[in-house]
Parts: sequence; structure tokens; C-alpha cells
Amino acid sequence: MTTDALARYGPRIRAIRPGLEIESIVVNDEGLANEVVLVNGEWVFRFARDSDWARRALAAEIKVLELIRGRLPVRVPEPFYADEGALAYRYLPGEALSRDLIYTLDAGPRRALALQLGEFLRALHELPAEHDPQWFVAHLGGARDLRG
Repeated sequence: MTTDALARYGPRIRAIRPGLEIESIVVNDEGLANEVVLVNGEWVFRFARDSDWARRALAAEIKVLELIRGRLPVRVPEPFYADEGALAYRYLPGEALSRDLIYTLDAGPRRALALQLGEFLRALHELPAEHDPQWFVAHLGGARDLRG
């Protein structure tokens, strides 16, 4: 854990999760809209960058999480804290899905992954009709708004 990371994020983390003993911090600040801080390998704290569009993007993501939670065949984050500039939840273990990972899979596991992705997309398309694509556009603000 770096002293800089603790000095920068520690006060905000402690305000969100009082009593949390910070033993380790891993920071991913490469995101366009968020800085992500993994504490003790167990807790994810995401902080919107200092702009209106980053805060809107985070707020939209919170709404989407509320909509999809419990309706998809995969686990999604369950925030214990959410406001206009921060989101915090328990870390979901696993490996990020990437093109490189897919290319390393043999035919059987690749087929199983394709079936799982198909189930995910089917469940996503079966969301209630009141949340049509225009709902997502309205809540996400559109790609142009997110870029400035």
C-alpha cells in the first residue's frame, strides 16, 4: 500500500465505511469516468472523476445496477453505498472477460462461454418493457455526453 493512495483515498473510504481497517489498497485510475480502489482485496470503492459527466455516468450505472439486479444469470455488484460521486460494494471475484482470454479457451469451454453469454443477452432482452432502449439512452446520457 502506498502512502499516497492512503492519503488520497483513505478519508473518503473511512467516511463511507467507518471502522474499516485498511490493510491494503490497489488503485486503478485508468478509467475514463471513475477511479477504482480495491481495499483489502474485498471492498470496491469507485469515485467519479471531477466532472459533471463522470458523476452522471456513475449515477446512471447505479440505476442500471438497480434495474438488472436479480434479473440476470450472473452476479452484479450490490452497492452498500451509492451517491452522486461514489459507489461501494463487495468485490466480486473472477477473471475479466477479454478477447485474449477467449482465444486461450479450448472448443468446449469456449462453447460453454458462448452459451452463458447467450443466456445473459436473452435475460437482458427480457427486461420489463418499461425499460426499453430509450430508457437506457435517457439514463446513460448518450455516448456524446459522456465524452464531454
